[in-house]
Amino acid sequence: MRTLGQASWVGSSVGKSISILGAVGISAIAVLGAPEVAKAAVDCGPGVDWVSDCEAGSDRFKKSWANIHIEWDLPALEQLLGMTPPPVFEEPTWIMLSGPVWVDREAGENGVIETTLFHELTGSDDFFGDITLGADGTGQIIQNPDGIGARSFFDVDFTIDAGGLSFFGDTTVYGDRPLYGVSPDKLPNGEIGTNPGIGGFPPNFDCPSSDDIDAAIIYCNDGTSPLFATLPNGADILVGRITEEHIVHVPEPTTAIASVLLGLGGLFGLKRKQQS
Repeated sequence: MRTLGQASWVGSSVGKSISILGAVGISAIAVLGAPEVAKAAVDCGPGVDWVSDCEAGSDRFKKSWANIHIEWDLPALEQLLGMTPPPVFEEPTWIMLSGPVWVDREAGENGVIETTLFHELTGSDDFFGDITLGADGTGQIIQNPDGIGARSFFDVDFTIDAGGLSFFGDTTVYGDRPLYGVSPDKLPNGEIGTNPGIGGFPPNFDCPSSDDIDAAIIYCNDGTSPLFATLPNGADILVGRITEEHIVHVPEPTTAIASVLLGLGGLFGLKRKQQS
């Protein structure tokens, strides 16, 4: 984050700063891609009760891929833009972003690892142009009752800078499958399953792309989260609802990109209308 994991996204165009999430969760979450630098503790999985035995350390991921989808409140967006929104905003907007992710973790204790995460992702949109999403926050890796698998989440605050505008919000993202270690070389590549709905986690939680066999783990929020912006008069306004999915891949980045692109058309059941 240094704050999170799902990550907190930083700053706004009017100088508003926000603290961002615990480990996501945006999205809000989580990390994907091949490691750039990994300083992983030897005793951090796999094995029985590995969470409590995990040493403090840092993991670095060179690339992270996130898909965000925004359902707009058209009257609010009109206030922000000072014009009638183009017809394209009558349907949800989807954007793919990528960038590096940093995850720091404390030593495991009593079946819990406290984590912090930070990332800055970039992408583009036909209307807004270049987009930067910043996030940092905190989260936890929590041992499952079986003593082997672990569930994880991040609480995230974020900012999205797009075309001279700044959007912000917060969300919680959950891992869609158990973790058996936290280092890039110990992620459960190819295992498809649901994270147990225990300890406050959604029951049988699945992310939209949970059938992606190349994913080591996927983080997403359970439903939609509010998306805000600041008007010229300084007032904050709710401009829409956001859904975020963050996929961690073990394959090389080119393979990860292809996998993400193939899944975008059906992701969340939303399609983006092309601008004329």
